[in-house]
Amino acid sequence: MTVQKSDSIGSNNNDSGQTFFVKLFQGALNSPAPTVLRIGKYIDFRGDLNSPSEFVMVKFPDDCSDIQQKLINVADSLWFNNSNNDWVIGMVPDNWAVVDVADCLVEDPAGSSGNWGLNIVVDPSDNVNNYYPSGMTFWWEIRFNIVDVEN
Repeated sequence: MTVQKSDSIGSNNNDSGQTFFVKLFQGALNSPAPTVLRIGKYIDFRGDLNSPSEFVMVKFPDDCSDIQQKLINVADSLWFNNSNNDWVIGMVPDNWAVVDVADCLVEDPAGSSGNWGLNIVVDPSDNVNNYYPSGMTFWWEIRFNIVDVEN
């Protein structure tokens, strides 16, 4: 199994309710969404996430039956002084292993036809607020692991 990485998302803002489009699949022009797209149990993170009070909550769209209302605390107890630009693999809850998100895919709202992904909402903690490691543009970044795609 080859694991691919999604595009990363990040911000220099710790406001609640930030919405991002995460590209998970790039097809040909006007290509349909994949019939199966599974993301893995791990989310990679980096940035100003170096204490238990520095984390980013991730919420998937409410209409996603497989992952509805699942919150992921990206740093949780996995912060282990990650104040640098190295990607760290963070675990998500045990009851969330590999999830097929094909029913939740939306086409890129920026109009890049053939690009499919998820709209997610993030809530960084108030303490993620003042630092971005050398080599980074944002205070925090996350990305997903794509484990299976079928067209």
